[in-house]
Amino acid sequence: SLSASEVNEDLERMQGILESMHPGLHLYISPEELQREFDGCRIGNGQTQSLRNTFLRFAAVVDKIRCGHTYATIPHSAGEELRRDAVFFPLPLKFLQGKAYVNHKRVEIPCGTEVLSINGIAMSKLIPQLMPFVTGDGFVDEYRYEMLSDSFSISLAIAFPQKGQFLVEFRKGTGEVGMKTVQGIEGGDLQ
Repeated sequence: SLSASEVNEDLERMQGILESMHPGLHLYISPEELQREFDGCRIGNGQTQSLRNTFLRFAAVVDKIRCGHTYATIPHSAGEELRRDAVFFPLPLKFLQGKAYVNHKRVEIPCGTEVLSINGIAMSKLIPQLMPFVTGDGFVDEYRYEMLSDSFSISLAIAFPQKGQFLVEFRKGTGEVGMKTVQGIEGGDLQ
């Protein structure tokens, strides 16, 4: 866990760097709105926060800048640890118009099936929490959804670490809704 002073000092350092170096910092967000985002990320004296939650909250602030060159990523060493220790979502997904569809023929749920939730979290709630991990300019999100299609498994593992299996709620083309438990993929087996 990080102390309030550690979290807030890192946040101030990040804000200072962005304000002094980013040429388009306020292209998509006003200075006042961005300041509110930073203020909302600070924690009170005596509070602590995990490194993971700190990263997720900082990533959400950086995402508000909406610059394709400015995004949060985990350090290389943490990525190696994640790939070694994590279990990844096994179904390749394709995002179309904000919805997730299975995008492979040799997996446990038919290709083209809409994924409604994973582990009880509706995709409509899950996707916004993963968007800070993909880059894109402005407010046109089609490119970001394409990037999320490519990085969904690792983004999910960063935001919601999982061991073992995933409970997937889905809707077939017929409209029938079902549930299936699918086995996660070990990091070494991720392609």
